[in-house]
Amino acid sequence: RASDAGISDEDVDGNASIVSERRRLFGREGTELMEKEYYGKITVDLPIKIDGVEKEAQTDFYFLASMDYDNNDEDNSSTCEDVNDGNVSYATKSLTLLLCRPHTGRTHQIRRHVQKALQSPIIGDSEHGDSRVNRFWREKIGLDRLGLHCWYLDLPEESSVETETLTSKEAELGERIQCIAPLPPDLSLALQSEELRSLWEEAIRVEPRLTMEPYDERGGTYGRNFRKRRDNDSHGTEIGAPSTIANTDSKPTAKWIGSSMSQDDMMERDTLLIVSDDDLVIGSESKRVGHEFTPLQPRGLLHRAFSVFLFDESTNELLLQKRASTKITFPNVWTNTCCSHPLHGMDVNEVDGPESVRDGSVMGAKAGAVRKLEHELGIPLGELKLEQFKFLTRVHYWAADTITHGVQSPWGEHEIDYILFATVPSKDAITLNPHPDEVDDYRWVSQAELLEMFADKSLLFSPWFRIIANRWMIGTDMKDGVGWWDDLNRTMKTNDFCDYEMIHRFDPPTEHLGGGGDAGPIFTET
Repeated sequence: RASDAGISDEDVDGNASIVSERRRLFGREGTELMEKEYYGKITVDLPIKIDGVEKEAQTDFYFLASMDYDNNDEDNSSTCEDVNDGNVSYATKSLTLLLCRPHTGRTHQIRRHVQKALQSPIIGDSEHGDSRVNRFWREKIGLDRLGLHCWYLDLPEESSVETETLTSKEAELGERIQCIAPLPPDLSLALQSEELRSLWEEAIRVEPRLTMEPYDERGGTYGRNFRKRRDNDSHGTEIGAPSTIANTDSKPTAKWIGSSMSQDDMMERDTLLIVSDDDLVIGSESKRVGHEFTPLQPRGLLHRAFSVFLFDESTNELLLQKRASTKITFPNVWTNTCCSHPLHGMDVNEVDGPESVRDGSVMGAKAGAVRKLEHELGIPLGELKLEQFKFLTRVHYWAADTITHGVQSPWGEHEIDYILFATVPSKDAITLNPHPDEVDDYRWVSQAELLEMFADKSLLFSPWFRIIANRWMIGTDMKDGVGWWDDLNRTMKTNDFCDYEMIHRFDPPTEHLGGGGDAGPIFTET
């Protein structure tokens, strides 16, 4: 944290400049979500000599997290010798985790800019040999290497078209290769050690992708489940193939047959779409890992979901389901018609890109909805067509399943949820044959009946459904007093209630805070 560390323009060597910009922790939609603020970005513009020739070099540094390690040692400083600039003093037991984005590719650019401009060494830098700082951290966290890792690359893809023939706009829009390399085991273990736990937890709140395993758009993660997936999947890729961030061209891997899988099977084999706070697909992970609430990922991994609300036009009733007692997450709760996840590698592509969100088509989420309605409620394929679904907006929420598994629950949800409405002329026009491992009961209800159910303390509800229903579906909390369910005809036939730009965010009720990572509120609700 630059401001906490006392960095000022005078402290920065060379031509470095500090951009007057603050980075908010999880800040979105112009809302201050936490009180902690980061100085933002320091841009170091400091030429570097290559073979005696001075060349321009520029690096952006973003402050992810900082900590002071206190072991009651009064001497908390050391001195290293910079071969060019003489002695530089720094704090031995003060540690900052930086995200570095070089704009040029000069030899040792990041190391030189950190050392010269920010007046600090990188842990393990051999230029300082067996210095006090290297000895200190090697003993404390067992890291006997340079504390620098190339985590993400975004490179132009080689093209058969000569670069000289491209306009600048064509070059900018050209194909690109985006790669994530996982943190190597020694660096990952060091960052997750007891000594650095607070640093790591703060860093992954700012940049959750640090916890991700590498991803291949053709075969899923190169993680703990990859070999098993490849063995069970004739379309899997060879181990060692290049890994890339997911895009919307999701190649089918294997036909998904829900009726042949147990709850545990789906936890291991379903491949969630991991997304950024802005709902960009950045990778994949198993359903199990995505829903685990642990100290290292207190709210699981943010992933994409959809919620279906199916109505009988003739009676204005909503179809509810009671999740089966055999469900691993949130069993025995009443909720909307269907809640589930679009998956990577499906027979019908379920990955939506930004364009489909902007135009409201979201055919991927709708395809996932049709698949799961057939699986959970037995609605035959073809009875509900993609064009019958209306995409309204997205909501970002999380909740620990503390009601089922206690305050230290290892399970929970953390989703950007696509709200999908659909109608049928009457309930007789739809076939319902619920899967016993998915649904214990179902019920068509009016608004008044739903509110009575909400008031019945003996009934459990999914936390996201109760909030969505009270806040947006029934108009008491709406600006004009009209909710999505209040005027169903208007909701389905106009775009008056559609909002494809904003992602609404809310924390769970207090009883769903906590979990295995002891997670607290993160949002000022929007």
